[in-house]
Amino acid sequence: MKHGLSSSRLYHIYSGMQQRCLNPCHPQYKNYGAKGITICDEWLDSFTSFVSWSYDNGYEDNLTIDRIDPQKGYQPDNCQWITKSLNSARVHNPNASQIDIDQKSMYNGTNLRYIRLEKGLSVPALSRLSNVPVRTIEDIEKRGDCKVSTAKLLADALEVSLDVLCADDTEEGR
Repeated sequence: MKHGLSSSRLYHIYSGMQQRCLNPCHPQYKNYGAKGITICDEWLDSFTSFVSWSYDNGYEDNLTIDRIDPQKGYQPDNCQWITKSLNSARVHNPNASQIDIDQKSMYNGTNLRYIRLEKGLSVPALSRLSNVPVRTIEDIEKRGDCKVSTAKLLADALEVSLDVLCADDTEEGR
């Protein structure tokens, strides 16, 4: 390799893109290449071009590449670097806007605990109402992050909006 980056995380991401889109033997080919997802010639012909675009567009080691329009391929105007949790939210909720996902894919778990206690519910009771496992609720209250689909179940069970459940600070204004 001329670029000297063959063991870098970016090269691993780049190589994964190529495998998913170009290699019919790759397990994920059916979800990418077989569905017409391509890589633009600029990136396909030059890893250094991909690296350059990546650093110019916010690449950090904690981020993953995302196709803004899942029906289109990997190209500069259709890709962005986002967190893995946000990427997962986009996969599970493809019709949500980027703004909705930014606001709803992660939230402060202390809100869940506060609202649950305010409603007089134990964790097992909330689990029964929401069909969310006890362990998941406990983890959310400890870690403070949650998938969009889980947040919707919890908000419905608690009879609050996602905005209330996902608010940055439930103590504000009290």
